[in-house]
Amino acid sequence: GGEEPHTRYLVTALWDWGPVASWDNGTHWPSWQTPDDGSALGFFGEGGGCFGVGRSVYSLCIHHHNVARSSRGGKNFSRFVVPNGASVGAPAFARRAGSRAEPSGLIYAPMTMEAPAWEVIVDTEVVCGAGEAIELGAHTRDGCLARADIGVQHG
Repeated sequence: GGEEPHTRYLVTALWDWGPVASWDNGTHWPSWQTPDDGSALGFFGEGGGCFGVGRSVYSLCIHHHNVARSSRGGKNFSRFVVPNGASVGAPAFARRAGSRAEPSGLIYAPMTMEAPAWEVIVDTEVVCGAGEAIELGAHTRDGCLARADIGVQHG
């Protein structure tokens, strides 16, 4: 669905092209050109795939270690970079009881990952406070767990 009545946002990844998007039921394919469209998928490159999450406004685009999430039908993607040489596959979402299309909120995806390049650090801890964002990845906002993961990997 889209944010406007009677609209369907379409987001897909084309072979040998980057992702594309339409905000008007596929009539035009402007992708991400206005400030309201938000963050695009310039980091995505060719390949990968984009997936709607049932009858919701959520969508995911996944290519190797890049996982992009939108809560606006494909507008304003947030990027999550899975560390340690990971590669993420196509997702599946859990459905609400009795529904074939309403997501319950849980999403699963197969993933392969190399062993973490972490050192065991004795007698040291990183504590995330209740108000701190819990985010991982080199290209996400500065969250407590991002500092722990990236800090240990990159000194």
